[in-house]
Amino acid sequence: MLKKTEQRPSFKSDAIQEYFERIIYQNKLTILHLHGSAYDPDVVNLNKRVIIINCNYETHFSYDFRVAHEIAHLLHQLSSSNYHRNYFTKVTIEKGHI
Repeated sequence: MLKKTEQRPSFKSDAIQEYFERIIYQNKLTILHLHGSAYDPDVVNLNKRVIIINCNYETHFSYDFRVAHEIAHLLHQLSSSNYHRNYFTKVTIEKGHI
């Protein structure tokens, strides 16, 4: 079960944060920061235009990349209602290229 938290990861710079905040505002998106298990990936809900970032998710991807990735799902409608990144998925955009 995910629960709300006051703590969240931070962007690498104020400029990056302002850029993402502008995209989020202009596109009427919502971003929530929750604490789940280390295995719960970040997700989006297209119908509600919400990004859920799991602050505990163990990944080598930066916070900046994770937010950008989830914004792309919402702006390009790359999912049905709920969607998450899974390296076993057949959707090409979701495959990790490390």
